[in-house]
Amino acid sequence: MSNSRKKKNDTEAVVAEAMRGKTLKAIEVAQATAPLRKMSNKNLHDIESDSLPYHEPVSSEPKIETKGEAIQIKKPGLFGNSSTTINIQSAQNIQIGNNNTMIINSSSTRRRTRDISPPPKPAKVNKEIVKQVLESKRLLDDMELNMVAAKFMGKQWRRTLRLVGLEDIEIESKYQDYYSQGIKEISYQCLKYWKQKNPDTATVGHIAKALSEVFHPDEVCDKFKP
Repeated sequence: MSNSRKKKNDTEAVVAEAMRGKTLKAIEVAQATAPLRKMSNKNLHDIESDSLPYHEPVSSEPKIETKGEAIQIKKPGLFGNSSTTINIQSAQNIQIGNNNTMIINSSSTRRRTRDISPPPKPAKVNKEIVKQVLESKRLLDDMELNMVAAKFMGKQWRRTLRLVGLEDIEIESKYQDYYSQGIKEISYQCLKYWKQKNPDTATVGHIAKALSEVFHPDEVCDKFKP
C-alpha cells in the first residue's frame, strides 16, 4: 500500500473516532437535561413542591413604624431578602399608601374656622327720621348726588340706577362716555342726568326709597336730611 493511501486511511480513522466521541457527548448531555425538559412542559402547579427551594411568603405591603417623633417605612424586597427603609422626621400631614392614610401629629393640629358671623347691622335711626326722609319732597343737590355715587354704587350699581329711574340705554350711554373714570363717576353723571331730566321729582324721598330696595333703610336715611 502506498504512503498516500495509508495517510488517507489514518485521517479517516481519526475523523471517525472524533465523530463517535462527539455523538457520545451529545447523548450524555441529552440524558442529563431530560428531567429539565420534562419539567418545562409541565404546568407550574404540577411541579413537585420539593423540586424548588422553599421561601417564606412575604407581604409586599410596606410596614409603617413610629419611633419617637420619626416615622419609618419598610418596603420588603424579593423573598424578604432585602428591604428599603425610609425615615421621615419633622413632617406633618403625610399620606402613605393607596388608601391615602392621613397621619397627623395631633399636637400640632390647629382648627381653623371661617368667620361666618353676619355683617354688622347699621346704626339704628329714629323711626320718625326714617319716615321723614322717605317722604321728603326736598330736591336733591349735587353734593348729595356725589354722596350717593360714592356710598351706594357698588356691585349692583346698574340695578340701583334702574330703581332710581334711569333706562338701560341712558346708563349705557354714560358708561361709554365715562368708563375710563370708574363706576363712581359714571354713577354721578347718570344721577346728574336723571335730575336734569326730572327737575321736579328728583327728591330726597324718591332716591331714598329707591336705595332702600338695595340697602337697609336705616343705612340710607342716616345719610340724608329730610
